[in-house]
Amino acid sequence: MTIDRQLFLHQLCDTQFPTGAFSQSFGFEYDVNNDKIKTAADFGKWLKVYLNQQLVYCEGLASRLIYEAPEEKFESTLISWSDALYAQIVPEEIRYGNSQMGKQFLKLVCQLVPDAGLQTYRSLVQDKTILPHPAIVFGLTCKALDFSVADMLRNYYYMSLYNLVQNAVRGIPIGQTSGQKLILSLHGTISDAMATTLSLNATDFGRTSPGLEIAQMKHHFLYSRSFMS
Repeated sequence: MTIDRQLFLHQLCDTQFPTGAFSQSFGFEYDVNNDKIKTAADFGKWLKVYLNQQLVYCEGLASRLIYEAPEEKFESTLISWSDALYAQIVPEEIRYGNSQMGKQFLKLVCQLVPDAGLQTYRSLVQDKTILPHPAIVFGLTCKALDFSVADMLRNYYYMSLYNLVQNAVRGIPIGQTSGQKLILSLHGTISDAMATTLSLNATDFGRTSPGLEIAQMKHHFLYSRSFMS
């Protein structure tokens, strides 16, 4: 089977790709319930914090470092940064949500893309050596398809924000048109976030926003919830 790289990347980034992202708010539902997010503009500010703090300094940086690992250090790098990625996730719901999304994402991608790196990752997950994470699955898939690190990061950030916007359309709600305008307005922010991630060192890993993590932890105690996180 011949895979069109660009079309398959579109397929991966589609909100209908079955990873379970539709069931995650990654904390924004708590802020909606506490009247911190009422409008599309409010949600846009939240997305920028989520992108520039949690994604850039954690998921994006770990994925980049794994992508760039030399072949002889690939497995050890994969294990160490997978462990680091989960070690810095304080909220239990976020750990669980990412592991479930990563498991489903990895299972499906391995059936679609034959690649030694992905198979090594899957073996480590099946052996319970590490937990799966969607950011790493996406990064390894992009590497298998010979996309650049910059393309990988830009598209992972886009996919992550687009999924959240679609969840906010029904979870706030903000409306489909407002959601599309919001995504369009974030194009430059996504490119800047990609550039920042490319400039970071390993010592920058884990610089997250305490306020965001607190909201993610408090989500568990909401009386009524539409999302798992």
